[in-house]
Amino acid sequence: MGAVLGAAVLAPAQSDGNLQPNGGFESGTSNWVAGGATLTVSTSVPRIEGANAALLTSTSAGTISLTNQYWNVPAIPGHTYTLTASLLDNEAQVLGAQAKFAVLGAGDVVLQAGEASLAGADSPSFRTATASAVAPPGALYVRVTLTALASAAGAHLSVDDVRLTSTPPISTPTPPPPLPPPPVAEVPEEVLPPATATSTPTPRATATRTPTPIPTPTPTPAPLPGLTLRNADFAQGVAGWSVTRGRISTASILDGLGPSLLLTAEDSATVWVQQTVAVTPRGWFAASALLAPLDGIEAAWVRIAWYASPDGSGAQLSTEDSPATTSNVPTAIVRSVYEVVSTGPVQAPAEAHSARVRVLLRAATERGATVVVDEVAFGPSEPGEAAPPSPAARAQATPAPTSTPGPATTPRAPNATPQPSEDAPALVSELTPRATSNAATAAQRRLRITEILSDPGESGADGDFEWVEVMNTGSEPTTLAGISLRDRRTGNVLPPYSLDPGAVVVIAAPGAKIPEGVPLIRLRRAIGNGLGNTGDRVALVGADGREIDAVAYGEGAEDGDEPLPAPGPGQSLERRFSPAGILLEARLAEAPTPGIAPEAAPNTSRTPSDDTPSATSAFSGIEGLAPSWLALLALAGGLLLGAGAARAASVARGRDVEA
Repeated sequence: MGAVLGAAVLAPAQSDGNLQPNGGFESGTSNWVAGGATLTVSTSVPRIEGANAALLTSTSAGTISLTNQYWNVPAIPGHTYTLTASLLDNEAQVLGAQAKFAVLGAGDVVLQAGEASLAGADSPSFRTATASAVAPPGALYVRVTLTALASAAGAHLSVDDVRLTSTPPISTPTPPPPLPPPPVAEVPEEVLPPATATSTPTPRATATRTPTPIPTPTPTPAPLPGLTLRNADFAQGVAGWSVTRGRISTASILDGLGPSLLLTAEDSATVWVQQTVAVTPRGWFAASALLAPLDGIEAAWVRIAWYASPDGSGAQLSTEDSPATTSNVPTAIVRSVYEVVSTGPVQAPAEAHSARVRVLLRAATERGATVVVDEVAFGPSEPGEAAPPSPAARAQATPAPTSTPGPATTPRAPNATPQPSEDAPALVSELTPRATSNAATAAQRRLRITEILSDPGESGADGDFEWVEVMNTGSEPTTLAGISLRDRRTGNVLPPYSLDPGAVVVIAAPGAKIPEGVPLIRLRRAIGNGLGNTGDRVALVGADGREIDAVAYGEGAEDGDEPLPAPGPGQSLERRFSPAGILLEARLAEAPTPGIAPEAAPNTSRTPSDDTPSATSAFSGIEGLAPSWLALLALAGGLLLGAGAARAASVARGRDVEA
């Protein structure tokens, strides 16, 4: 090996200045080694110049790579090395193509590194990735790696025209030595005549020159962190973010989100990316992020680390973590599978003046892992948990069935203030949200609760496995910013998650089992106080304390609520809405479908004989609440039930109400 390495040091650059031997693959596979893929070099594969190009074909899901025999590429300390490579990534099964190089020292220790990712979506043409770095003292070799993530076997990545060039440092001419000072002529002493009584000279004062003081430069203090995160959507690459132990890059991975951050661990060590923000002592804050497992992760989560210093320096005081996102199959690579995790409202310590907002990643194996990060958020939050608004502040945003269809909203009359029962915990005053004029937007008013799992089938505390599905029934995108999800006693402040028209998101307790690929907000604790099995009331509440949508089931109905049956073990309560956000029907589902908006069951029992439906035809399918559909609005063509049908529904439930 010593002879081989010695020969490598003397290896000359090619005539065109390219230090990478066989960078155009005209000599076949010489000087290159493939990992996780088979390497083919021929004239039949796509190429950018010359007769040949390289084609990597993945053998399984995972990382594929093409690495040079680095001992043939010597490095010179102080030189700047620039890598350019032409990559062709035009398949959905290939993600995050990168060109990177590492400057190695003794023992193959990485002294410096550079990397570049292909920007934008897949392209039918070759694209060039360029990266540069300066070789530090002790540099011996340069290792070049072209890499990507394959979601399955048979994925392809084409490589051509790999070039590595070196630029020596610009030499600064040594200034000439200073000239010697000019010689000083010696002046002979003046011979004075003999002193007489009349010729005594008066001595003259000689002015002493005061040296001019040299001003001392004042160091410019580093700017203090701001109150909000910079570049939280990574539209400016990785600007504002720093990484510890791992490496970061950006790429467009998730559909519709633009560039996202890729946080990569090279082994099983925990890595993180972070940014420092200013905080108020004892203030309430929340942090959240959209996380998508990309390759080999065991866990990824958000953390707030508190510091007494104003700039995040010194020892941390304490930390607050969000729930972790995990991958059901740690080695799987999939697109568009993500969830939003949040710390929820947490209080800064009394000594805290800054915080580091971190996204952490732990790999499942020694081969490393990658997680996609986007839409990181941090900011002030309402104190603690969102307490229920006073009944007088409630306004029902979900339109109740009326004789005239339409999206109009009828406010619910205020209820009398309920008296707390002895077993109900008293609400702590400091946890009650402050009064605010931040009313929900018109788009937020179209949010609806479409499915609830209140009695999970898992063993253990039900509150650990419950979930609620929320849908945007409107025609405009909206966000959950400022909205709380609550039961009759307490609630959860939701992160600023965005929902497109018709999109759904599942809000789940820490242990809830949600299928992979379902948009998910994972809470740190149970929903509210834990949803009741025999009955409860679940509501979306705006920052102004007014209800956007509410569902009462079983014993949870209040005055003015239309009670729905309480789901049994393993059942969910589904609700279907019209495009105008009007509740059409609800049912008990034996097989819950988180992430899929409920579809209406076909009504085959109605035979139109006249313009007015009878109670018998409208409710023939729900007598005794069997087979589990409870028709709240059940006429084709958008007609709504009248008072007679509403009374018939009450009789079918064994409960009489005034029409």
